[in-house]
Amino acid sequence: MTKTILVVDDQQMFRDSIVDVLKLRGYTVMDADSVPLALAAVAKSVPDLALVDICMPDYDGIEFLRMINVRSDRTKIPVILMTAQPKREYLEEAAKLGVRDFVVKSSFSVQELVLRIEMRLAPEESAQASPAPAAPLVAGAANDSASLAPSRARSTASSSASTIAAASAGVPSGAPSVGASAAGSSIGPISTMGPLSGYDPQEALAHKRKKIASRVRLFRNIEARALPGPVTEILELASSMTASLVQLETVVRRDPVLSARVLSLANSAAHRGATLVGQLDEALRNVGIDSVVEMISMIPLVERDALQGKHGRDLAGIWWHCLATAVLCDRLAPGHVRSGAYLAGLFHDLPLLFGLQALGEEWNECRQKAIDEGTAPSEAVSEAFGMVPGQLAQEVYARYRIPESIAGPLRDYHNICLGRQPREPGELPRRVDAAHNLAVALGWGWNDLAEVRPLSQDEGRSWRDFERLALELPQIEDEIAKLGALAGLPEPDRGVNEERDLWGEVGIAYWRDPRWRSPDPVEHVLSRAKRFDAYDSPESLLKIQGVRKVAAVEPESGNWKTIMASPDPILVLHKASLGNLASPPGFRFLRLPVPVCLLRETINLM
Repeated sequence: MTKTILVVDDQQMFRDSIVDVLKLRGYTVMDADSVPLALAAVAKSVPDLALVDICMPDYDGIEFLRMINVRSDRTKIPVILMTAQPKREYLEEAAKLGVRDFVVKSSFSVQELVLRIEMRLAPEESAQASPAPAAPLVAGAANDSASLAPSRARSTASSSASTIAAASAGVPSGAPSVGASAAGSSIGPISTMGPLSGYDPQEALAHKRKKIASRVRLFRNIEARALPGPVTEILELASSMTASLVQLETVVRRDPVLSARVLSLANSAAHRGATLVGQLDEALRNVGIDSVVEMISMIPLVERDALQGKHGRDLAGIWWHCLATAVLCDRLAPGHVRSGAYLAGLFHDLPLLFGLQALGEEWNECRQKAIDEGTAPSEAVSEAFGMVPGQLAQEVYARYRIPESIAGPLRDYHNICLGRQPREPGELPRRVDAAHNLAVALGWGWNDLAEVRPLSQDEGRSWRDFERLALELPQIEDEIAKLGALAGLPEPDRGVNEERDLWGEVGIAYWRDPRWRSPDPVEHVLSRAKRFDAYDSPESLLKIQGVRKVAAVEPESGNWKTIMASPDPILVLHKASLGNLASPPGFRFLRLPVPVCLLRETINLM
């Protein structure tokens, strides 16, 4: 029997695009540009499903839900809400009214939308596929200088309404939730996504079920390792500027295992005085809150037997990078927030770390696909679980029981810094982002899938002096090595020879705009080539011949005009959107941050 779908949206172009696609799929479609017309349509014939825009003049989509909620046949109308702005109040109110799904209008896959509709129209079949709740349909933000392919997208997702509400109330998240998503940039109407030729609903449904099964495996793995309650409380105290040793002692004393570990730490060679310490309060005074945090944060996140083969090397490399980022975050932060900064740096790549462990040997195939398609590792792993990076981060931090004081800034790091949302991320996410890139620039824990970008001059306005930091680098490297040994990690694999082989015989010339500073992660990666030269002006770059040229420069700047006047092709790295700027023939553009594999692939194709 043909299913009927109601599409309610005041934007005619967007509404017509969806109507055309659904009709091609064989659905009967009713459409309305306002809530009154939609109510009139429902009064004549109850649809099997409704796609409803939230923001419309006169009456919005939430009011439409309230109005049809009083109908006796309300349960016959599953609703998928569409929104350009997934605000928290919308999500919470819609959740109360029984809505399970949201899509962000700025961009989404036609195939995913059709699959979502098919699964909602066959709830009994979907329920048998997995006990996990249905994942929200999320939008992918396209790279405006490349194609509309999902592999070039930079996507983000916000948390579910129920998860947000639970987090704000201090309630653990884990129940089925209402999904919401956020896109970084618009790619236009849905009709631009191309035809549905070759789309097999059964194959797509099987693929979706595999992702859901993988997601259940991931969540079970995380929850099995979730931080104990006292540890979470200690991390919460550590991230607070007002934490005291008295508060710390109260928490530690409730856990005999933690108490024993603190006493052992106080009597270790690093902290032991002339006599052994036997009292907990004295032990805590000797070691301090920072050492306690360091100790409990070394709870094994990776089993030693998992650190074998290529999969294991990737796991070890990610964890080494997390340790480096944690120490750099600590050193870049003012004294009163250093513990919180250390923890944020340590946990910043936790979604990738847990994702790789859940995928197991499947990660090798996923990794190769990411390299072939130029996809960031966070996107490749998240896609394997049917989510986007921001959504995966939300789930991992909630299920691992990371305190909200740390999880909140880390969600902003994933959604804004990595997802390119045009918002100010806040001091801690900016510091994590800088420490991550600085670790890459120094060669600590980067690999072919790391995302890199230059560090801007103004990023250091709330940090300690970089020149002073440079003097401490040998001590910092020793500290990272000590932490790696405590975590049971093998010696870091620098892989210098392998890195150089990745570039082959390609000669690379590089110049970056003065608004970016040294050390530069991009320069570090490019310098792995057998022939590499960095230039101090765009004019010098333009004069060189017989090499591949790379420039890091922002649109609309004076240096941008100089680079655009080059007679030779150049790979241009930029952070801001290109908008409608014209590009010279042969030029290539990559928006920062960019995965190393995509940077290498693009240079080798020049």
